[in-house]
Amino acid sequence: MNKRLLALLSLLVVASMLLAACGGSTEAPATEEAMTEEAMTEEAAPATEEAAPATEEAAASMGTIKIATQSPLSGGQSLLGVAIKQGAELALEQLAGDLIAMGYDVQLAPYDDQATPDVGVANAKNIVADSEILCGVGHLNSGVMIPSSEEYHTANLAFVSPANTNPVVTTRGYLEVNRVVGRDDVQAPAAEEFAFTTLGAKSVYIIHDKTAYGQGVAE
Repeated sequence: MNKRLLALLSLLVVASMLLAACGGSTEAPATEEAMTEEAMTEEAAPATEEAAPATEEAAASMGTIKIATQSPLSGGQSLLGVAIKQGAELALEQLAGDLIAMGYDVQLAPYDDQATPDVGVANAKNIVADSEILCGVGHLNSGVMIPSSEEYHTANLAFVSPANTNPVVTTRGYLEVNRVVGRDDVQAPAAEEFAFTTLGAKSVYIIHDKTAYGQGVAE
């Protein structure tokens, strides 16, 4: 927990240093302006050589940042679960450049929750125990997310779900647990309205598979 806070503070400090470095430079004295191009090149070379070790040392000290994913990577729901992992991989490829430029080693840490609550919770305990993991993406199934997110909440580890729709995921008020999709109590009435108004249905059968997702939508 403390290591995560220190890592985030380090990011802020490094960012502020970079902004300060871009704030403009002081003009060189008139005597230096009179120097020949050859002389300036000769004097600049040692400075570059001296700066290189310092830059390498700073980069080496920044450490590793990991982003975890939790989704079914095996079994019957693996097609959707792998898509979640690949989405996180693409986001890292597109957005991690600034962190890498600062000297951080940015990694993805994918976990296979097998669409099973017990496995998801076991993975969650391993995730929060890794001080290099600063946030996570997942799960696919609300039934896995709900118990697993108790671990994220206890450890103050931010997790964002691209798929979980059961209202319980967010009605508990856990600030660490977020989603980017509509809840069952929004999606189901919209589907009902579409069936009766647009399709002209007179009656419908409601069937669910007793999962947190299926039951949530049905109810």
